Amino acid sequence: MVLLRQITLHLFVQRVLMMVENVEKLPFNVFDKGYAMQWSATMSNFNMDKENIELLTRSFIDTSFKKLRSAEGMVVKLRNKSFE
Repeated sequence: MVLLRQITLHLFVQRVLMMVENVEKLPFNVFDKGYAMQWSATMSNFNMDKENIELLTRSFIDTSFKKLRSAEGMVVKLRNKSFE
């Protein structure tokens, strides 16, 4: 389970790095007003990727906390059984 979480986090980091790389390696000058349409499309894609990553991250964190609470609950039950 820990390995799966590490892989998931690694994939999130890789996606963020790809987003940065896509902006850093644009084939046009982002400050040239002649490329305003391309820049707008780039930022639109960037923002969609960002929102997608945020949703996936939020889901990952929620799932992790639910599993943690479930495991914590099991430990409490096991401790209570040992005192019976």
